[in-house]
Amino acid sequence: MEAYWRCFPVGGGLRSRRRKTPEGTNPLEGASNIVDAILVFACGLTLSLVMRWNVDLGQGNLYDKMGTV
Repeated sequence: MEAYWRCFPVGGGLRSRRRKTPEGTNPLEGASNIVDAILVFACGLTLSLVMRWNVDLGQGNLYDKMGTV
């Protein structure tokens, strides 16, 4: 019976260790990773749509043609 009680840590076990955070931890540190992932996704989506719709990004003559009827 004595060996059975040794399996359980005293003082709350693993749950109490998870709640303790070091004083130097920044809670917004993970948000920058999410923002980076969103930017990569947005750039990839834009590039794939440009390639799919065959958008011509080359000459720049669009403004010259807009003035003519």
